[in-house]
Amino acid sequence: MTSLTDEYINQGVELYETGDFLSALNNLNMALLRDPANFLAYYNRGLVFSELGNDREAIDNYNQAIRYAPHFAKAYNNLAIIHIQAKDHFRALEYLNDALGCDPNLAEAYHNRALSYDFLGEKQRAKQDYQRAISLKLDLKQSHVNLANLQAQEGQYTQAIKSYNQALEIDKEYNLAYLNRANCHGLNNDYIASIADYDRVIFLEPKNIKALNRRGNLHYKLGQYEQALQDYNQVLLIDPQNSSAYFNRANAFFDLQNFSKALEDYTYALLFKPDSAKIYNNRGNVYAELKDFYNSIKDYQSAIKLDNQYTTAFFNCANSLYQLGQFSKAIKYYDQAIKLDPQDAQSYNNRGLAYLNLADEASARRDLTKAVSLRDLGK
Repeated sequence: MTSLTDEYINQGVELYETGDFLSALNNLNMALLRDPANFLAYYNRGLVFSELGNDREAIDNYNQAIRYAPHFAKAYNNLAIIHIQAKDHFRALEYLNDALGCDPNLAEAYHNRALSYDFLGEKQRAKQDYQRAISLKLDLKQSHVNLANLQAQEGQYTQAIKSYNQALEIDKEYNLAYLNRANCHGLNNDYIASIADYDRVIFLEPKNIKALNRRGNLHYKLGQYEQALQDYNQVLLIDPQNSSAYFNRANAFFDLQNFSKALEDYTYALLFKPDSAKIYNNRGNVYAELKDFYNSIKDYQSAIKLDNQYTTAFFNCANSLYQLGQFSKAIKYYDQAIKLDPQDAQSYNNRGLAYLNLADEASARRDLTKAVSLRDLGK
């Protein structure tokens, strides 16, 4: 026969599951008035306080549950979750080890321990724990996805795709799995499969900016510029300050030789992301195409100021200086490009031509010969 205390706890759990947290709390309080040592009442009250955002009370209640039931693994697990959310992963690991000491088959504890290991950079341990969690509870879709993410980070794209597939067998509308699988297909150079997954993401979530931007990038790679522009336009309708969409759309306009629109979009991109060396470099390329070499040099120099290891910006700046007949200055930038990439035949070639314009035939011959040898090696 169910006791009145148990009835209060059961009613509290039902109310918690419907989202009526205050009524749930009242019922659990009544249970504890009748039985102040009831570990399940403390545990469920901890759940309610967690939902209400009161972590301190939640921790107190989980600790009380453990006080009266020292081997209650789920209470340790939930204490760990609070510390994971607070990014206190070392403390979380202590609780999770306690949880697994109490119950070695608690799949959720393995999943949560994997989260902490992953955050702390212990990727192999994280993978092992996700695999253990899945072996104990096959329908942990987030474990499948997180395992797939780690596999993708290691370049194991085929394995990652299989793991995403497992998550999607559990939940066919799991958008995160489609999104990440799409990215994995793209990294595996299967652009058609990637686009199909992004299509699915956008069908389920039409305003998913990440999916729209990435699908646009794939259309761009495939030379499908109109489809790419449609995706970038859609992103900018949703988020008019999205620097990445302006940048990506500018790249498409550049390839279409619509330099005025490319220039406009790169400028907007810089307005919202003024610390991007790549945007400055690409806008410099537009100015160079328009024969506005003074402005192209300014942009390349801005890119170099932001990233002094940006080989392409040094090379491009040298080319613009060359076009203005400033051969000595161009040579200095080619010097830096070669220092950063000693195998770049084109930098040697162009520096050789600059030396030739300065009537330094010995240096020109040396660089031009080096350029030819590097090209031969690359064949």
